[in-house]
Amino acid sequence: MAQREKAIRDLIVQNPVPLEKLRALALAPGDGFCNNALRSVIWPKLLGLNRFESQPSFHDQVARNQWSDQIGRDVARSLWHYHMPHAKKRKRGSRRRLLAKMINALMSKHPTLHYYQGFHDVLSVLVLVMTEDDDLCFAVAERVALYYLGDYTRRPDFSVLTPLLELLLPLVEAADGDVGACLRACGIHAYVCLPWVIAWWAHDCHNLEITARLFDAFLSGPPLFPLYLAAAMILEAKTELFALEDKDFSAVHSFLSRLASRPDLPVETLIARAHRLLLSLPPAKLVRLHGHPFLRDLARKKEVHALNFPHVEWYKKEAPPDWLLREDRRREEGRSVRCKHTRQRRRQAYLAGVQMPSAAGVVGNEKKGALWSSASSPPSSTSLWVAAAAVVGVAAVLFKLGEGDLMELWYNRMS
Repeated sequence: MAQREKAIRDLIVQNPVPLEKLRALALAPGDGFCNNALRSVIWPKLLGLNRFESQPSFHDQVARNQWSDQIGRDVARSLWHYHMPHAKKRKRGSRRRLLAKMINALMSKHPTLHYYQGFHDVLSVLVLVMTEDDDLCFAVAERVALYYLGDYTRRPDFSVLTPLLELLLPLVEAADGDVGACLRACGIHAYVCLPWVIAWWAHDCHNLEITARLFDAFLSGPPLFPLYLAAAMILEAKTELFALEDKDFSAVHSFLSRLASRPDLPVETLIARAHRLLLSLPPAKLVRLHGHPFLRDLARKKEVHALNFPHVEWYKKEAPPDWLLREDRRREEGRSVRCKHTRQRRRQAYLAGVQMPSAAGVVGNEKKGALWSSASSPPSSTSLWVAAAAVVGVAAVLFKLGEGDLMELWYNRMS
């Protein structure tokens, strides 16, 4: 864990930050982005957001809308199922109020969006993970709602979701014909994975660490990646599925519906398996081979958001590091560019073996575009004269102070 965390920290201080490497880490076995502090930095970058860009507060956009009553009822039942021993009841309450404001602000800012039960579960994970900047958390939630969940939020019904879910069984059959045949023989419909796909496991999984790890993968993969994960979870349970005494609809459906809530969910195995499925049968090919004619027609018209990925307006393979963005922000505000935070990040980048270009714009004697390194330029004659004068001044002060006065000054200083 420590070695992986160090590798991620080295990546996020590079200029530019290699987002494709971070996405590959999230989709590979391991611990994802390790902790919530790193997730709060990486998730916005994956979504093309700049945390230092001045934006109006989302609190100004909170207004009552047609969904407010349902949002209030759903939020009142949220956050209770996560086991957080160090979170007090008051803290859960504040996060719950923030969640309600955030959803209402989204629905007010985008009147064409449609709220559905399960949407609040997705945003609840964002609220619990990204606790330092509420406006940045709202920006992440907005990107997720518009692009990753667009087929559910931008339509008044689940007319696109239904044919998308029907791709589950062909996906399972392509990986394992026996499991696929068993599900079809039992009459299992793809609706068994409905809560997993639309809520990103946030409704069924009671472990916040596992859910956050899944979000690492969901934000690094295409919008249909939850469907691939659902297929991987069913395939992973093959042995237990075939061991069931009764293989009728009721028994198999009950067994499958409990998979996502297991406390020992093998999340790393599932993500790796889902990624292999994704590489072997990408979404466009899956829809072309096994999609419903209605879905294929919408795909040809570019009306399926899950298939219009990546989005060129914000999806990037590289991004500037936060320390550079902070310098640019401070420069725009007319403040000192090299604050303590950016000096630490620049040093961290140097220790990681990365030569970092200076921030755009010349400050003091810095040359625009020069490479930053640990080697400093030789002191000028002026700086040497200033240093010598300072030494002489200090010596003069000490000479005028008597020994007793000096001891008294030292004593007062220490006390």
